Amino acid sequence: MEHIITIKSKMRQRNTTHYHNAIVGYLKQGGDPKMAQIECDKKLDLDDPLNRPSFLNASSDQMKTIQEKGNKKIKGIQKYDDNQFKSTQLFKGIKEQESPKDLIYFDVDNYNKPKKLIFYYASFKFLDIIKIVKEHFIDATHSLLEFKMLFYMISAKFPNTHAFPIFQFVVYPNTSENIAFCLKAFFNWAKVKPKYFMSDCAQEIENAIINSFPEVILHWCAVHVMRAFRKNLKDYAFESSDKLILDTKMNYLAYGRNGKKEWIEPTFKKILEIAEKFPEFSKYIQNQWISNQERWTAAERDENLALTNNISESINKKIKYYYFGGTIFMRFDRFVMKLIDFIVPSFYYRISQDIRLRDKIPNPLPSEKKPKKSTIRLDTEKCIMLTDKIKSLIVNSSANLNTLQLGLDDLLDKVVKAAKVQKRMTQYFSKLSIPMEIKLSILTQITEFGCNTPQFIVENAKSFQDKIITDFHLQIYTTL
Repeated sequence: MEHIITIKSKMRQRNTTHYHNAIVGYLKQGGDPKMAQIECDKKLDLDDPLNRPSFLNASSDQMKTIQEKGNKKIKGIQKYDDNQFKSTQLFKGIKEQESPKDLIYFDVDNYNKPKKLIFYYASFKFLDIIKIVKEHFIDATHSLLEFKMLFYMISAKFPNTHAFPIFQFVVYPNTSENIAFCLKAFFNWAKVKPKYFMSDCAQEIENAIINSFPEVILHWCAVHVMRAFRKNLKDYAFESSDKLILDTKMNYLAYGRNGKKEWIEPTFKKILEIAEKFPEFSKYIQNQWISNQERWTAAERDENLALTNNISESINKKIKYYYFGGTIFMRFDRFVMKLIDFIVPSFYYRISQDIRLRDKIPNPLPSEKKPKKSTIRLDTEKCIMLTDKIKSLIVNSSANLNTLQLGLDDLLDKVVKAAKVQKRMTQYFSKLSIPMEIKLSILTQITEFGCNTPQFIVENAKSFQDKIITDFHLQIYTTL
């Protein structure tokens, strides 16, 4: 055993030494220090994650320590001039010579108190990836730079990969014209016509995209839609029950993947019936949401497209707090230098790894789903419609209230019993010491079983559990 440990220790030491020597050799030959790790990984065939030795995989604590040191070095980034904008201009000239294929632009009207500033950057290494991106996500972050300049980023994501940025730009002031200037420059450089864009509800972004690319399909993030709607809703004195209905129906329109286009109009009709109690709010609903329904309703969107802008927002958050350590109002030249020299290369390295790994490990084939018997799938909209019908029966006295009450009591009792049965089975099988893939398969079957009627669940729970035990050879038995 000691002999094996000694061999492993020597192998690890040789690997570490070999890697160190490769980097030193690369630097001695005049290699770019910022690209040392990437180039040496390629040379040693370590850029493939499957071949990457363990000594290169830092723990989370190690990475945190490394990043803390990195944040301290932000202030130590070389300045080419005491003035942050002159320094940026000089740095831009150097980058144009070092990498002429990159897209880089910087223009400021005044080095001391700028009234207009535009900066954008994209690495040519992303070009092949950019050409196969289907959906573009755009988001901005503030407080990172002085003068309230907004830092924008266009991001993308493929199945089974991390999200990654493909274009970065800063505009001041934040106008649709300035945003459009940057977008046109990027897509002309990449020779790509965007098809789908995802953004928040900002008017400047919408105008810039639509005016620049009239044929593009722009979608609004469901999170921002609901946030804006709720902000306006709370300003009006609706009854709590009305607010709940309005919120529920808007939420369903924004997130309801199983919705149908023909349900949109009757849902808006119900919303307007309540909203008419406050004419100003009703006008807001019509102007902001009904007239723009194709931008944000889930039923109007291809099922393969995202509902939220989380992809871009998560990258912005990582850059703001991980790479820049939560720094606010930082020098513009330091921001640009770290963005170009460290941040963009690190994202390129990661997405390159993801793509290589994805090509080597095929996706698991989906299992063939057997048709379920006696299954009734209730979605949110149908539940709301049933609730409305019950209210109508009560208000219009269309049914014997005693009969209705007894029927509802019986139904609720069965629903509660069915929920308890499903919960008990879920808890039981979750605690078993069985392989995770088997456990996930069982829990999936329990979820699908829960889509039946309450009476069916209660009456067939015992036989359903016995079938699971038999199918998976668990050799257990539990009385529900």
